[in-house]
Amino acid sequence: FFKMEMYLVYVGGIVSLLMVLYAYLTYNNDFFKKYPIPCLPVEPLFGSCRRLVLKQISFNDFVRSNYDRFQGAKIFGLFEVLTPMFVIRDPELIKQITVKDFDHFINHRPLIKADSSMPNSSVMFTKVLFNLNDQRWRNVRTTLSPTFTGSKMRQMFAMIVECSENMVQALATANGQECEMKDLFVRFTNDIIASCAFGVRINSFRDKENVFFRYGKDLTDFGRLKVFLKMMGYQMFPKLMARLEIDIFDRKHIQFFTELFRQSVREREQHGLVRPDMIHLLTQAGKGKLRYQPTDRAEVEGFATVRESNEEKIMPENMVKLSESEMVAQCLIFFLAGFDTIATLMSFIVYEITLAPEIQQRLYEEIQQVSESLGGGSLTYDALQGMRYLDMVVSETLRKWPPAPSTDR
Repeated sequence: FFKMEMYLVYVGGIVSLLMVLYAYLTYNNDFFKKYPIPCLPVEPLFGSCRRLVLKQISFNDFVRSNYDRFQGAKIFGLFEVLTPMFVIRDPELIKQITVKDFDHFINHRPLIKADSSMPNSSVMFTKVLFNLNDQRWRNVRTTLSPTFTGSKMRQMFAMIVECSENMVQALATANGQECEMKDLFVRFTNDIIASCAFGVRINSFRDKENVFFRYGKDLTDFGRLKVFLKMMGYQMFPKLMARLEIDIFDRKHIQFFTELFRQSVREREQHGLVRPDMIHLLTQAGKGKLRYQPTDRAEVEGFATVRESNEEKIMPENMVKLSESEMVAQCLIFFLAGFDTIATLMSFIVYEITLAPEIQQRLYEEIQQVSESLGGGSLTYDALQGMRYLDMVVSETLRKWPPAPSTDR
């Protein structure tokens, strides 16, 4: 009888716990009923994203199918797990939010929200630029903005060309063998980011399993069970996860890139070395010494992928000093953001020009013309800026196949 009683208590406790959990997961399900807009169906635990969470549909197709589902609606609702989200379909309303009323919509929803009672959180992801809010975001963005101007890109361009030539050599030695294009481009972007962000020369076409490439594959694999559980934890129990200081980045990745950053800074200070990469620029930005140069706008005018606004050149007096962890965080997110997205874009460019041989031929002719004008020398930043048809091909591919098909405020 005692065992039966204990069993019933045990079962009752589990049932009660499940009921409490169900109530927590569904308490906000009626959020959109007070608004005169359509809403996607909502399910406990998954919100409106079950197919996406279970990898039954790609993110791009998920966005497209939801967009097409509500023809004529300017706005509709969905739940990302527990979070209600308004999805904007109307181009004019998007322009209103992101341009005209930008000052009222400057914040992204933080993927990881730091606990306000713990301002010095060790969670690296809380320090990346797009995870910051309000005035802190403004200050850090203003401090970092000169890092990505045309003149800074010009200084890095020789490093990008070197990585490009390594890829061309790898293709030249393929001897007609079939080549997996996405893998080729991922190795290319890996080498560029290693060089331009961390000052490390790597040839991933020769050293196929170098640590940068392996860690890059890990960092961009959000389908890993460990990462998936962390992200779900921040969706459902954000305060608890923040209290426990659980980072999206793996500890080994943070340690590796932090030590790499320290070693690079140490060597440069000891030997007086200056290399025009992200570490150098971030170190300058961290000291408040980075400024726009007056030639920036003339260099990039008219090239669709690298425009700047006049407002970005107005430098306030209260530029922030960046800590080491904040600088490492920007390098990490630079790596994370560029590693797969650029390789994906390049893969779709190859796909599109394969389907359209007339466009491929016209692009080839522009490349040949520029190559001849250089007299067999390496590509220059100015020559690339003059390749208008290439710019159009890149921009149109981005329109059709955006690697990041949505944004949020």
